[in-house]
Amino acid sequence: MSEPQSDPSRDQALDQLARAAYSLSAADSRLRGRATRTPGALSLTHARALRVLAETGPLSIGQLAAATETTGAATTQLVNGLTTAGYVTRERPRTTSGRSWSP
Repeated sequence: MSEPQSDPSRDQALDQLARAAYSLSAADSRLRGRATRTPGALSLTHARALRVLAETGPLSIGQLAAATETTGAATTQLVNGLTTAGYVTRERPRTTSGRSWSP
């Protein structure tokens, strides 16, 4: 079997596609907060969590995770950052299950 011939226009298109995919992935990471390193900076996920809390009031980590479509561990980290930055406060649970957070 012979090697397929290289097509320069196809190779160039694949290179451009790879670069675009990388740029999209980097932008997605920044929007999700993985690349947000500036103290006090808010990611799209931070903003989404604040919006959910503003609309619903206090929620447990599990409820907030479901509303923001993130994992419980990621939401705990997110809430810790929001609390440290002063955007939310910790409240005692009204029931025997879970913690509550409010803006």
